[in-house]
Amino acid sequence: MKIYLILTPWFKRYYGEKRSIEIEIEEETNLESLILKEGIPFDEISFIQVNDTIKDKNYILKDEDSLKLFPSIIGG
Repeated sequence: MKIYLILTPWFKRYYGEKRSIEIEIEEETNLESLILKEGIPFDEISFIQVNDTIKDKNYILKDEDSLKLFPSIIGG
């Protein structure tokens, strides 16, 4: 299965200047295990949108899901 991670400026430091990346995952992968695998600290994430809907860390990802991570600190 594959999912897409849309990168906000805060999280680009983990992936360079890419706007999004495609990640291959196994079935039954949840958000928490994906974030841990990618090495992103949970304390930097305020919430996660999957296909424009906020989901919790136990959400089981589906093929072609599109994720966007929002940092704990958002300036304006």
